[in-house]
Amino acid sequence: MPAGNSLTSEELQQVLEGLQSGIVVWNARGEHVMVNEALCAMVGLTREKLMALPDLRGIVHAEERNDAVANNSDYRPGRELPSGVTSRRLLRSDGVTVHAQLSSQRVPFADGTAGVVMEIWDVTEQVEARTALEHSEDRFRTLFERSTSGLALLDERGQVSIFNPAMSRMLGYSPDEIASGPFSQILLPDARETTFAYISAVLAGEPVPERGESSFVRRDGVVIPAEVSASRVALADGSVRVLAQVRDLTEEKRLTADMIAAQKRDALGTLVAGVAHDFNNLLTAIGGSVEMAASDPDNPRWLTNARVAIATTSEGSLPQVEADAGQMQQVIMNLLVNARDAVMARVESEGHEGDYQPRIDLHMQVDDVLVPGHTGSSSMVCLSVSDNGAGMSREIVTRVFDPFYTTKDVGVGSGLGLSIVGNLVEQHGGVIDVESEPGSGSTFTVGLPAAAVADPDPADAAETGDDGAVSPEGAGRTVLIVDDEPHILEMSEAALNEAGYRASVASSGHAALRALASESFDAIVLDMAMPAPNGWQILEEIGRAESAPAVVVISGEAARPDVLEAGATSFLPKPFGPSQLVNEVWRALE
Repeated sequence: MPAGNSLTSEELQQVLEGLQSGIVVWNARGEHVMVNEALCAMVGLTREKLMALPDLRGIVHAEERNDAVANNSDYRPGRELPSGVTSRRLLRSDGVTVHAQLSSQRVPFADGTAGVVMEIWDVTEQVEARTALEHSEDRFRTLFERSTSGLALLDERGQVSIFNPAMSRMLGYSPDEIASGPFSQILLPDARETTFAYISAVLAGEPVPERGESSFVRRDGVVIPAEVSASRVALADGSVRVLAQVRDLTEEKRLTADMIAAQKRDALGTLVAGVAHDFNNLLTAIGGSVEMAASDPDNPRWLTNARVAIATTSEGSLPQVEADAGQMQQVIMNLLVNARDAVMARVESEGHEGDYQPRIDLHMQVDDVLVPGHTGSSSMVCLSVSDNGAGMSREIVTRVFDPFYTTKDVGVGSGLGLSIVGNLVEQHGGVIDVESEPGSGSTFTVGLPAAAVADPDPADAAETGDDGAVSPEGAGRTVLIVDDEPHILEMSEAALNEAGYRASVASSGHAALRALASESFDAIVLDMAMPAPNGWQILEEIGRAESAPAVVVISGEAARPDVLEAGATSFLPKPFGPSQLVNEVWRALE
């Protein structure tokens, strides 16, 4: 190599070919006199074609060809070279844009002249990667800003770097109030420990559940239940962040609560319907037995228990009262059950020895009763239910109508029976009183205001009994009673037989079908709620007969017009008394 740092063209070409970057050399006249293989590959031209170009503007992108750097004349002696590194777009022979960075400097040649050497680096990959990153950041920013879930970027200390508008709307804070503040400020204190343990585990790269629940506090103090999920994010600078996604569960939990409440209401409705059916069966049995006992007090079959006797008495003709029949039956049933429990408790405490005879007395009369809250007295129809049970102390008497108060064992009594009685009587404008002493039994007296009712028309009275009910004669017509409740079967059979019918009973659907197959009946009293075959199936079977009997459907459920559409003659809801049953059968036949 010659002295003085000058290079021959051969030496310079040899140096240039060893470089990975593209090289172009201009002489003192501004002509490109040398290129290396790396530049040829960069622009997709052979050395011959590249050297044959009049100038190098042919490899520069059209939008930048008029740029001074692309003009060969800039590299003539005396011209100032661009300082530092500049960026240019080149155009490859196949039309693809090449992003390049350029740097140039003057060099002496062996002939004493000076030229310019330009080094060109292909940075297309870096530019495209940076552009893709910018686009990715734009997309992320768009998703971040428009997400309906709350988003917050947290550093390793739990400080909020950024959060999106949805988080701001959810919590009622402005960006300035949350940004750079601790994430804990928006968490319910009780939720901070578990939430930060979750975030710390995410930061550490530990396995965590995909999502969890936490509670946040709005700016106005309202607590918001939320679902939280977090992911670990590595940034370009090497730092690690946590992207927390927060979804407001307020509406979802409200809907869930509404759904659970609806399911509970449905379940309760089903339970109440079943309880109502059983309860009305019980009322029918008790009410029917009381009515039968009143008409035949010496017949022992109407005792509530083989060891408990019922006696009913009244003083003369009683006026009517305005009351809900079903609720009054409930009042009487509760008082009778309470009296029965009292006498049976005495039987159990004293044993079967001795002369003690359990007894319950029902007595009705008209009396002038002092009504609380009113001046003077009022004419009341009074029902007294007395028992000769163990009696109650004064302390128990003062609390006997309190809700949930009971002296019975756990699981035996609810403490609601007498409370319900008191409320029902009060709702009817009546009064209730209790007298009791230990060892002397108890007497509950219910008084209801007598109704001002006009005297019945004599013509109507000739067609009805004293109680206004028709008095039909069965005339030997046959009736099949179908019910799975033994007490109702017994009461119904006796009532219809006493009215002149010839009654038969079936205690199941199968027994009813056997009876229908072997005998014809004028009428059928049919309970719908029985084990299969149930009342509906039996009603369907009856409908297939050429000469179908009259069908009186009885049920503890509410009025059922659908049974009439299915072929029933009439519907008699439980509870009902013997006279109501007799009248309904007569109407169905007539």
